[in-house]
Amino acid sequence: MTQFEPFSSGIGERILVAFLGDNAHWRTLGGISRASGLTKSEVIKFIEDNEECFVESSIRPGGSILYGMRHDLRQRALSAVPAQSAHQATA
Repeated sequence: MTQFEPFSSGIGERILVAFLGDNAHWRTLGGISRASGLTKSEVIKFIEDNEECFVESSIRPGGSILYGMRHDLRQRALSAVPAQSAHQATA
């Protein structure tokens, strides 16, 4: 399995785009949900099913867990996705 395989599904693509914006290094569950258009339950299930692709921050602003995509995966994704698509994720 390649590292990008989980992100080739419809849900995976939507979550990937949620992490590609300029200020999207760390996202709360609600932020991922809003940016992807998925329910929080769908996001949690995807993260749990693909935990090797994500990290949790030790910082918890307001008690919320911050999720990040592994740096190497994010860098590969940024180089593979046109800049316009990444900026649309945060618009």
